[in-house]
Amino acid sequence: MYEQVEKPKENKSRAVVHSVNKDNLREFHVLVDNRQKVTNGMPETEKNSKRIGPDTITQRRKSFRVSSNELGRDTVIQRNLDENLVNITNITKKTDDVYFVSHQGGEVVIKFKGDLGKDTVADGALKFMGHKAPESKLVSVHYLLQKIIGKEAGSAAGIELKKKLEDTGLLDVLVAEKIPGVALGDDATIPTDKTKTFLNEPEFAFDLGNIAAIDLLLGHEDRILAGLNFGNIMDTGNNSGSKLALIDNQIENNRGVIDFVDVMDVIKNKESKYALRTKNMMEGLLDGEGFNLVSFHQGFVLGLGKFLEMKTKLEEYIKEKSGGSIETLKENSDLLTATIDNDEFYKALGSARQNRATMMFDAQTKKKSLQEKQPENKGKKSFFSSLFS
Repeated sequence: MYEQVEKPKENKSRAVVHSVNKDNLREFHVLVDNRQKVTNGMPETEKNSKRIGPDTITQRRKSFRVSSNELGRDTVIQRNLDENLVNITNITKKTDDVYFVSHQGGEVVIKFKGDLGKDTVADGALKFMGHKAPESKLVSVHYLLQKIIGKEAGSAAGIELKKKLEDTGLLDVLVAEKIPGVALGDDATIPTDKTKTFLNEPEFAFDLGNIAAIDLLLGHEDRILAGLNFGNIMDTGNNSGSKLALIDNQIENNRGVIDFVDVMDVIKNKESKYALRTKNMMEGLLDGEGFNLVSFHQGFVLGLGKFLEMKTKLEEYIKEKSGGSIETLKENSDLLTATIDNDEFYKALGSARQNRATMMFDAQTKKKSLQEKQPENKGKKSFFSSLFS
């Protein structure tokens, strides 16, 4: 049975694991920006530098393109959301502010609480960058009421949803596709028993690093950057690409979290403070060792590389939208670019690509060898088996 855990945004403190010092987190929210002034996506002191000129940067981006296969991502955006609610068959209540509606076009989530405009922009940016995330949009409360009226009879949840729509002071609510799968945790920091079985798998570490990279763009701090929230990472059970999908996405200014994580330290050092903090969190949940720092680093660096590669297209997406949330996304994109678009990053990116290719080749070779020696293992798959198939 599908379970989708929606964590109230005001309870973010519950998602911050005890391994992150709370005083540091308080300081994190009031960090003073001492970064160089950024002009056109570049530090002011380097604006006229021949070494890091626009042409050189463009050439680097072309030289270090990150393929979809390296990330396990499908960059083709498919439209899965049908908000028309034709022939409603079932309405269920998840929380006071979240309802699930099944209808002819599929299943949707109706969400009343949060900064809903920011949520839809975050979902769209994630999908645009090739991550698994729900398609969502703001839909008129009046429109939804017309669809619900007459369909709620005999359903307690349906009656409650109708009343919620009638009583809300909102003009629009968020409607999103319902991602199939289960959350990695029933609580923010407590993984399910199934999740515990793959916390030490290299591909999980890789995907977690990739999630950290994209959350830097969003400024989404509580999922993995400054804490941990298993409730908004979903196991989709998909056999192609990443198995993890991201829900309850948010956009906030990313200036503070870029400093808090110390992005360039993570890029240059596989055992950075941030990486080791993440390792300690995961191994604390496992009560043992095994979190793969090398794979985590590869996922982080390749995820940032994919961001740079798609930045021009992301700007096209931004131009099509309007509002404060889009402005925040644009500012975040420019600041993240200014932080990582340098020689040290491209050196790390080249190394990560080479190491990733070597790892994938070795894994496939090992799998083939094991299958030849032990035919009975041919059909057996690990949680992240798609990389090796």
